[in-house]
Amino acid sequence: MNFQATSVLGYALPPVLGAVIGYVTNALAIKMLFRPLTEKRFLGIRIPFTPGIIPKKRYDLAHSIGTMVSRELLTEGIVAERLNRENFRDSIRIQISRFTEDIVSAPISRLFDNQDAEPENRLFPV
Repeated sequence: MNFQATSVLGYALPPVLGAVIGYVTNALAIKMLFRPLTEKRFLGIRIPFTPGIIPKKRYDLAHSIGTMVSRELLTEGIVAERLNRENFRDSIRIQISRFTEDIVSAPISRLFDNQDAEPENRLFPV
C-alpha cells in the first residue's frame, strides 16, 4: 500500500494542531484562575484579570464551601450521632486515661522543665 505524504499529513495534522491549541488554552485558563495572587498595575492602571479569579474570590469561595459542608456533609444531627457512638466515647476515655497516666507517673521536672524538648515529647506542649 502506497500512502502519499500529503494524505498522511492531512489526517495527522488536525489532531496534532487541536492537541497543541487545547494544551495552550488550558494552560492559559489555569494560570488565569490561580495567578497572579495580587493585583498588577501598569502606569497606574490595573491590568485586567489580576488577581486571578480564585485568589480574588477566595473569601466568597471559602464561605460558600463552608456553608455547603455544614448543610450537606456535617449536619448537626450527624455530628451528634457520631459523638454519641459508644466506640467514640471509648476512644476518648482511653486517650484521657493515657494522658492522665502520663501526668501522674511523670516526674515533676519533666512536666515543666522541658521547654527545649520537641513538642511531641512534652507533656504540656507550649
